[in-house]
Amino acid sequence: RRFVEAHLDALRDADVLVLDNIGAGDLRHLTAEGIILPLRMDPGLLGLARRIGRRHPDWNVRDSVCNLGYTDATPAILAGCRTLALWAEGPDGFLVNYHWPTDTFENIDPETLRRAAVFVLEMLQAIDRGEDRT
Repeated sequence: RRFVEAHLDALRDADVLVLDNIGAGDLRHLTAEGIILPLRMDPGLLGLARRIGRRHPDWNVRDSVCNLGYTDATPAILAGCRTLALWAEGPDGFLVNYHWPTDTFENIDPETLRRAAVFVLEMLQAIDRGEDRT
């Protein structure tokens, strides 16, 4: 929240990509987050993420909703920034090892991190070409 408040002028025309809980599992792009009133992700960034996900069908990237709380994207969304949050889920649809004793460095999946890095790089390259605003 403080970062967004301190840099709001610079963020007004920026795209904000938030990586939250990407240590293990399959990558997901959130469509919304929140407990009662959903905060929606930017439709242009979400559409771009869906297109990139289709380029990698074996990665099983798809939509998800964070309806149990909020991510680090919340302050940017509330400030009106174009925002998209990415996270990773296990086969059960939950965050892997989240706040459990197993939530340790040893249980980070390098392949999940690699896929997230490639995904974000492709998003940044597409944003640079203006594909997020179509």
